[in-house]
Amino acid sequence: MELPLLERIQSIHDQSGISAVHCIDPDGLCLVSSGNSDELVCGILSSIYCHAQGVENQSDLPVVVVEENSW
Repeated sequence: MELPLLERIQSIHDQSGISAVHCIDPDGLCLVSSGNSDELVCGILSSIYCHAQGVENQSDLPVVVVEENSW
């Protein structure tokens, strides 16, 4: 099970413009991380994810995307 997850995370990270990818469990634990980012950010991302679940009543799980522009 671990290898397909690692391969998927790497394929996402290899896309243009992606600097980091994290896979986080429901408790905020970082399961897989790829890229230039501190794994401590996973707790913050987990909190954002929990709030995103309450934004709309949909059966689809939210995906959290954080964008940063450097000017």
